[in-house]
Amino acid sequence: MHLHHRLPELERRSVAGSAFGETRACCQAHLEVVARIVCEGASTTEIAVPGPAIEHARSLIRRGVSLDVLLRTYHLGQAFLSARAAALFEQQAFDDALRLRATVAVDAFLFDYIDRVSEAIAAIYGDERNSWHRSPEAVRSEALQAIMERRGVDERRLGRHLGYDLTGHHGAFVLAADAQDCGFETLRDEALRIVAAVGANASLVVPGEGTTAWAWFRTVDDVNDLAARLHAEWRPAEHVRIAFADPAPGIDGFRTSHLEALETLEFVGRFPGMLSERGTTSYRSVELVSLLTQDLERATRFMRSRLGPLSGPDPRLSDLRRTALNFLRHNRSHARAGEALFLHKNTVFTRVKHTEKVLGIRSDAWGIELETALVLASILEAEPTD
Repeated sequence: MHLHHRLPELERRSVAGSAFGETRACCQAHLEVVARIVCEGASTTEIAVPGPAIEHARSLIRRGVSLDVLLRTYHLGQAFLSARAAALFEQQAFDDALRLRATVAVDAFLFDYIDRVSEAIAAIYGDERNSWHRSPEAVRSEALQAIMERRGVDERRLGRHLGYDLTGHHGAFVLAADAQDCGFETLRDEALRIVAAVGANASLVVPGEGTTAWAWFRTVDDVNDLAARLHAEWRPAEHVRIAFADPAPGIDGFRTSHLEALETLEFVGRFPGMLSERGTTSYRSVELVSLLTQDLERATRFMRSRLGPLSGPDPRLSDLRRTALNFLRHNRSHARAGEALFLHKNTVFTRVKHTEKVLGIRSDAWGIELETALVLASILEAEPTD
């Protein structure tokens, strides 16, 4: 987004993640207000700050973002809209005088709107900031922020502030609600069900960005396959998605496990096809492909260069790619690949032979680069979303 590109302070990573979702909701709400004013001929004196804009301000307070940065988002938004309007007028068959009057009118309207909204937002920010800094949530948030930014290694002190024992091993998971009426209480109850299921002896659940919750649980031992088992077996409540990460030791493990769970949720947001039918994902199940798709343009070029004609959109080629990938994943066993795909081994054999002809490469010469390209093809078919 334009604002996050211009103001890197908005991308400050914290336990609550990036503020991108709330920034987008704030912008959309303001645009809806502007549209209503224009369509109904209402006055800017009647402006009420929309709810998402207030939530955006609260979000930035929790992240330690200053009022100056918050107000700059409004002025940058004003400049962006003015430039877009001027460009639009240039495309119209207006005479110069009409174009000038339209540009001046839009600039004057936006200045008045932003001036009034900024004054109201500044007052809201001050009230919310004073309330926040007096709250127990602020103490907990500051402790979490210190851990995420590696500011402090006193496990006991930070643990007291959190109300959570930071010794031992810590697993993290992130819960997200797909329905607006699914609030934090629902996500917290779901998190506590998971904590009880794994037999953890301590837990911490906090509100995250938007309709999300962040959770940790403490275990005495390292359980390497715990996230994979939860991903495979857990049945979330309706309209809830969950990303799991494996436990790791100490404060570093508390931080790392959370960041991996957060990255997992962000990845399946880009590639929804990687989410299981139950709505769960583990970090290990997407770790490799998330690394491979950090630069999507280069990943696409690599995939096409290695697969050549096999990279086409034809559904029959998609079947060949899927069969070839499972053939490689099952140590070139036609029978085991067939079991995974619910196909007869002879069908797998036929498809592998066809793939050899398309690629011009015998299957016994298929290596790691081809397998990587096949993995990328399967991910890119999920049609990533912004």
